[in-house]
Amino acid sequence: RKSITMKIRFIVFPARAAAVALCSLLWCAAACAQARLTILDGGANVIRGAAQSAAVVGMVIKDGDIVESGEASTLVRIEFADKSLVDIGPSTRVWVRPALKAAAGFVASDVYVLGGWIKLVAVPGQGAGAAAESPTAKLLTRGSCVFESRGTTASVFAEAGDTRVVSKLSSQAPPASLAPGQFLALAEGKDAQTIARPPPTWLQGVPRA
Repeated sequence: RKSITMKIRFIVFPARAAAVALCSLLWCAAACAQARLTILDGGANVIRGAAQSAAVVGMVIKDGDIVESGEASTLVRIEFADKSLVDIGPSTRVWVRPALKAAAGFVASDVYVLGGWIKLVAVPGQGAGAAAESPTAKLLTRGSCVFESRGTTASVFAEAGDTRVVSKLSSQAPPASLAPGQFLALAEGKDAQTIARPPPTWLQGVPRA
């Protein structure tokens, strides 16, 4: 009888250990799937629901969080599970992975720019790319691009890879495809303008990391 009891114990304990290990793996997978703040040069706040806290390096950024950089911020970086990332400039507010419907031909936005500067970087050759939007535009890049949103204006500079932009100011405007180096300006009441390179005055205003 003692031998039978020992055998049962040896069967139960490995099964329990396997269950614990499985739970740990699932917890780790869920944690690793979250976005994280990996660089913080200057102050920033994270707004989650009705709560606001100071941003710190390594903190988890949840879907629906609002990240707000300070005027003196140089760089705030959020990295996603797929290794794509967004760099946030000074005096910028972004809504991280909001529950908004994706535009046709686009993926769900990684960030919604409420105002300010971002640099969006996708992982080359992986997935559909990285996406962002603002009140004035939606964009999808398979490389990297710089995006500025101010009220009813927006500017997009395709730094590397292809970038597609859809204006939200006009339902009749066709998507614009930008090659590396090209620049697109959007403004309410004006036709979208794509030029070969960014205007010098705009480049002077781009935040320096």
